[in-house]
Amino acid sequence: MRLICGPRGNGTAGTAGVAGVAGVAGVANGAPAGAVLGFTPRIYRNNAGGRQIARRRDDKSWAGQPTIDAMEPTFAAPEPLVRAHPAHRHARPRRGRSVVSALVGLVGELLITAGILILGFVAWQVWWSSDEAAAVATSQVSQFRAQIPDPVLATTPLTTTGTPPVMDKVAPGETFGVLIIPKWYDKTDNDMPIREGTTQAILDQAAAGHYVHTVMPGDIGNFSLAGHRRTHGNSFRYINVLERGDQIIVETKTTWYVYEVKSHEIVTPDQTQVVAPVPNDPDAAPTERYLTLTTCHSPTLGEWGNSHRWVVHAKLVGWLDRDKGTPEQILDHIEKAE
Repeated sequence: MRLICGPRGNGTAGTAGVAGVAGVAGVANGAPAGAVLGFTPRIYRNNAGGRQIARRRDDKSWAGQPTIDAMEPTFAAPEPLVRAHPAHRHARPRRGRSVVSALVGLVGELLITAGILILGFVAWQVWWSSDEAAAVATSQVSQFRAQIPDPVLATTPLTTTGTPPVMDKVAPGETFGVLIIPKWYDKTDNDMPIREGTTQAILDQAAAGHYVHTVMPGDIGNFSLAGHRRTHGNSFRYINVLERGDQIIVETKTTWYVYEVKSHEIVTPDQTQVVAPVPNDPDAAPTERYLTLTTCHSPTLGEWGNSHRWVVHAKLVGWLDRDKGTPEQILDHIEKAE
């Protein structure tokens, strides 16, 4: 048989249960009822803080003591079971980074460093080197103009008939003229020196380099020039804005040559026939006076690429001796400069 403790607050059931146990088992030496049966009676804490064992209400020794109904049972709260998480059962100490992860991290850092260096180099090419090159070009134009008479600031019609004067060939690297494109005013350093040759050293100084195998200004054939589009002065940066009818002016020691844009095309670097005596017709004998400008271009990157070449073709429409006047297209600009 299994004894079941009575519910809290039922004094009759609780007392009868304890008394029954005491009567059957017999309490010896004042031991609490039920101790000999292998269980411990409930312990109650009275209002005075003392401990009392449940007894019968009619027990004389209970007189003056709080009744069971006035007592509060004291239960020890069970300690919660701490159960290890399954993931913790097989936890292993963390290992250091593997060789592969360390190498990946090192490569990543190197790539970041390389990217910063490349961006710095591009910035230097675009801004710092361009400013330096433009300063050199401005100095060369000033030196060239200092050796020739000042222009006559008067509007004089261009000569359009007859044969224009043609200068002799010059030594490699020599500055023999100034390229002026009125549409480029306020866009770039428009007055740029024309130097003999198209070497890197010449073009890097913001000059318009003359293809040495082509004719000189004003002569029959194709007077051809090359220049940087981006970096080193951005000489031909705005070649893409030139349209049919725009003018290109070449200033030499004795003459102003005025060309008019006729067309443009985009070609690959190996298509050198664009600077032939007759553009794009290498076998033809020239009968007219052409001017061709070439610079870098990319179908995808535009002015930032160099996979292709942007080419502009123009024809001579007139000339003017320096001692007779100045082309009206640039007269206002020269007057302001004076």
